[in-house]
Amino acid sequence: MSLTVLSWISVDLGRPDAAEDHARAAWMCAERADHNALRAWVRATQHTAAFWQADYTAAAQYAADGLSYGGTGTARLFLSSALAVDLAHAGQVEAAERALLRAQHVAETAAPAEDELAGPLTCSTDRAGSLWSDAELALGRADAALSFADRAVAAFEATAEQRRNRGSERMARLQQVKAHMALGDLRSAEDALRPVLDTPAAQRVRPLVHRVTEVGVLAAQAGGTGGAAARRIRGAVADFRGNTVATRELGP
Repeated sequence: MSLTVLSWISVDLGRPDAAEDHARAAWMCAERADHNALRAWVRATQHTAAFWQADYTAAAQYAADGLSYGGTGTARLFLSSALAVDLAHAGQVEAAERALLRAQHVAETAAPAEDELAGPLTCSTDRAGSLWSDAELALGRADAALSFADRAVAAFEATAEQRRNRGSERMARLQQVKAHMALGDLRSAEDALRPVLDTPAAQRVRPLVHRVTEVGVLAAQAGGTGGAAARRIRGAVADFRGNTVATRELGP
């Protein structure tokens, strides 16, 4: 389990090469222990490393293989949701739609109490909802993406502080931002972005910075149609990146 968590941390730190090394070692341990729950979460971590390198085909392969081991607990919810995102970003529309429906069915039937590996290796329905929003946005369905993101954020806000996953919540809020921008509502996007911009510098992990950078690109693409809101978003994103050490190699 420790190697799996270390692999996930390496992704957050922008070191997918190290993440892959740690994940291979974790997989060997899971194989020797014949531990299916750990196998599933190692595959989830490998999916994540591939996803943030934009290798959606490999990410989908890891997620699909992980599902063969994730029969119980919330690993199945994460992997089925991740597979939908991977397929959507890979342009496999029909397969992504089927995977999205399966993920939502898993959410209706999953039993969180069955999780063998708690802590960071768990997936709540609000965390899954953020992934569903990502898939819908990749499929060009901004209204559905916003609906999923809104529900995910509301669920995070209603969660007791000691159980609240702030990292996943921020990613869900960024899905709200991107969906609002896709719908041409930059003022609502600006409002949704504010809590993310308050993230302490030490918690600005690479995937978060990547998503914030995407928001800045979308604001730039809005150009004159976005008006003052687009300019404010671009400025806020620039300030966020300027106060973050994880921006190297992310581009403009």
